[in-house]
This record gives sequence, structure tokens and C-alpha cells, in this order.
Amino acid sequence: RVIGKNHLHRVVIKKPKRPIVILKKPNYKRPGYIWVAGYWQWNAFYGKYTWQQARWKKTKKNHRWIPGFWQVGAVGFFWVEGYWKREL
Repeated sequence: RVIGKNHLHRVVIKKPKRPIVILKKPNYKRPGYIWVAGYWQWNAFYGKYTWQQARWKKTKKNHRWIPGFWQVGAVGFFWVEGYWKREL
């Protein structure tokens, strides 16, 4: 998987600031799920990044969740969305 190739047209000069209200990771476990932290996601309808609240995500057998991250490009930053990586 080549990271970032599909996101180069979504470059921002400054990373968005985190919103004031952020859901914190619960202090309990939920079998069959992982906790995915909140993140900024590109919204083509609005033409900007919008905040996605943290949530539980159902696990995938033989896969590991790779959290999304900001990658530095030549002219700014862009968001690489989280994805499931197959474990061999």
C-alpha cells in the first residue's frame, strides 16, 4: 500500500486545530472492537476537513488497525486515513 498518493490534492498549509470537545478512550474493554480516536476527515461536499468523533470500530480477523496520521508534504500537510493492515 502506497500511503498518501490519493491525498496529495488535499494539502493544507497548517494542520487543523483539534476541537474543544474530544471523546476520551473509555476505561473498559469491548470484546471484538477497538477504540478509534477522533480525527479530521476530508469532506468533499464542504471542501474542507471536518472532525470525526472517536468511536468503537469492529475488529477484522487477521488484521491490525493502523491509525490515521498527518503526513508532511513538500507544500504542507495532508491526512492519511486509518486502515486495516493484514497480518501474515
